[in-house]
Amino acid sequence: MKNISKKKILSYIIELVVFMIVAAGIMHWQSRNMLSTDSPAPPFTLTTLEGESLTLESLKGKKTVLYFFAPWCTVCRFSSKNIASIRKATDPRKINVVAVALSYDSADEIRKFSRDHDLTVPILLGTEDTGRDYHVNAFPSIYILDREGRIRSHLVGYSTEAGIRLRLFFL
Repeated sequence: MKNISKKKILSYIIELVVFMIVAAGIMHWQSRNMLSTDSPAPPFTLTTLEGESLTLESLKGKKTVLYFFAPWCTVCRFSSKNIASIRKATDPRKINVVAVALSYDSADEIRKFSRDHDLTVPILLGTEDTGRDYHVNAFPSIYILDREGRIRSHLVGYSTEAGIRLRLFFL
């Protein structure tokens, strides 16, 4: 077995720390224009893929994860599974998990994305106004709301299931 020198270990640690700082900086920069925490989430009335109407008001009373995605977004392909896992692992009487599609051509495109990437949560067909109201400038974007519909956390880019669940836990 090779002996790894202290210099080599220190070099790996420094590289890891630099990577983490750069990643945190990128995430902070991407989320800088999102709605601020502790502000009320903008109201919406959107249509589901099944043609039903859903409002933000109807989600109040439970913690809510709003997952904004686009079907062409590569990162969304990976993070969608985490969103679906959260929905499967949480009590639907306590937590809403809802996806909002933006920047798409047709509902069929969203259905295909949902099938191909196991996005097994209610999906709303968002509009340009929805994206603008929620300041969605990058995908995926996630807002975590409290029971009163106030924004408690927001994320941009890939988010782990554990990271989202921790944010829900500490609400």
